This record gives sequence, C-alpha cells and structure tokens, in this order.
Amino acid sequence: MCKGGLNSGSGLSPYSQQFAGLDFSINETDSGTDFLFEEDAQKKKRSWGETIFYATGTSYLSGQVIGSAWGVMEGLRNPDAVTQRLKINSVLNSVTRRGPFMGNFAAVLALMYTIIDGSVIKVRGGTDDVINTVGSGAAAGALFRATAGGRAIGLGALVGAGVAGAAVALRQVLTERRNI
Repeated sequence: MCKGGLNSGSGLSPYSQQFAGLDFSINETDSGTDFLFEEDAQKKKRSWGETIFYATGTSYLSGQVIGSAWGVMEGLRNPDAVTQRLKINSVLNSVTRRGPFMGNFAAVLALMYTIIDGSVIKVRGGTDDVINTVGSGAAAGALFRATAGGRAIGLGALVGAGVAGAAVALRQVLTERRNI
C-alpha cells in the first residue's frame, strides 16, 4: 500500500507544488455569497423560470401532503370499514384519491399565478408590488374557474385576490418580525 495520496505532498500530483502555499481553511468572515459571477450576486430574486418551477413544485408537494391528510381522515371515518384490513384499504383508497387531486389542483394554480405574475411584472417594466400580486391572484383564480360560468369566474377571482392579499400581508408581518 502506498503511503500518502495524490494531494499529500508526495509530489505525485501535478498540482502539489502549485497549491503548496495556499490555506484552504474556512474563512469565518465570509459574507456567504456563493456566486461565480458578480452580476449574479447583484440579483436578489429568482428568474422567471426558476420561480415557475419552484412555485409549481412546492405547491404540488404541499397539495399532496394536504390531500393525503384529507384522505387519511376520510378513510378512517368510513363506516363500512369494520375490520382492520378494510379500514387500511379504505385509508389507502382515500389517500390515493385525494392526494393527487389536491397536488394537481395546487400545482396548476401556482403555474397559472406565476406565469401571469411574471408577465405582469414584465409589462409594467419590472415593477413588483402588491398590485401585481393581488391582480395576478385574481386573474389566476378567474382563469382557473373560466369554464364554470360567470358567477364562478367572479368567485374565483375574489378568492384568488384574497389569498394573494393574505400572502402579501403574511410576508410583511414575517419580514417585520425578522427585522426586529
């Protein structure tokens, strides 16, 4: 067995002499920036594509978890399941029915919202404010319910604007608490 590896100073590595005087220990005063180019460090937001993928993925996962919890509760309440085996089967059937339904529902809404929001920001010249968020929420809710008739479209827009407004308010409260 050979003593010392390629980087142990044995001279076997072509880089052993080149990096001999460098200290690779962690710098405690590092600002935490992990960007290759300085232009990337100046950006404080995700790109439009990153936002779409992030929002859709997290919404799908969250919807799956919520739908699965709904399915577990629904399966346990089934009065026809008298034996343990039937109860387990009822729970599994309910979870596989409700989980994907809620996951897909949340992901589609998130996809519509982020596409509309990104488009509105682009049209308004990069301005990202409460008007964009609430308007995009209303538009996504209306678009989601577009096939159900005028009343459902209005209700969808109202719910979408309300959820987006609540998200803005929650973000402001959390930001203020973090700065205290």
